[in-house]
Amino acid sequence: MQNRSESSKNTGWKSKLKLSNQQKRKIYKMLGAEKFQKVVLFVEDIRYKMIEKFFPNIENWYEKRCDNNYLRTKKKKKKSLYEHQMTKLAFRKEMVYRQNRNYHYNPNCPTKFIQYLKTNKKIHQIGFIKNSIFLILLGASFSILSSTFPVIYSMLVTISLIGVIKDFQCINLQNYNLCRFEDEKMKKRLAKLEEMKQRENYIRLSKVVEAVSTVIENQIELPSIEEVVEKVQTEEAKQQLISYAKWQLERIREAEAVQKQKKIGGI
Repeated sequence: MQNRSESSKNTGWKSKLKLSNQQKRKIYKMLGAEKFQKVVLFVEDIRYKMIEKFFPNIENWYEKRCDNNYLRTKKKKKKSLYEHQMTKLAFRKEMVYRQNRNYHYNPNCPTKFIQYLKTNKKIHQIGFIKNSIFLILLGASFSILSSTFPVIYSMLVTISLIGVIKDFQCINLQNYNLCRFEDEKMKKRLAKLEEMKQRENYIRLSKVVEAVSTVIENQIELPSIEEVVEKVQTEEAKQQLISYAKWQLERIREAEAVQKQKKIGGI
């Protein structure tokens, strides 16, 4: 009886110590999550402007790299060609909308965003550990390196310190967003929304889906518009494809308008 009462007391204390999602979000906010998010979006805007100016062929480079990686590892990882193509399409979407998939919620696949957040968080956790260890090593060798190579030493400390702060804030931001998206009510809502969106998209492309899937799943390169159109046989399917293209163009214009509005509003 005593053991049971002790265990119930321990459980009671643990439940009291356990923070709610709302409390966690407040802590992450206090640590700078929302402010850092504005920094991320500002840097993202600069990033895509630089890509557009200095790396106009980045899509070709990325897709060739993906193709080589797929051919090299497909037997080990058993990654399907369809998954491989979706990775490339996700990158193309980033380039069109000028939005990093790790920081922007996709209404068509909202549950996928949670996985992006977790993956990005892990990357920054590894970066935080590496930068912290390097900073500790620099601190341990302060007397030797600071007197022998003062400029290089200062640069290394500065770079490592910036890395630690950046990785910490990225982890904090991902935790903040995960609190929002991993809430049980939110997860159910997102799952329903995803199901509804997929149903809507299927209706929009019901006459085209089979033809497009055939092209995507039978070649390693993403099909060109001409190849897709060639596979679409009926007039009804062609009209559906044109209608979908117009609808997508409207979505892109809306996204651009939102981006401009944010800049005007200073957000």
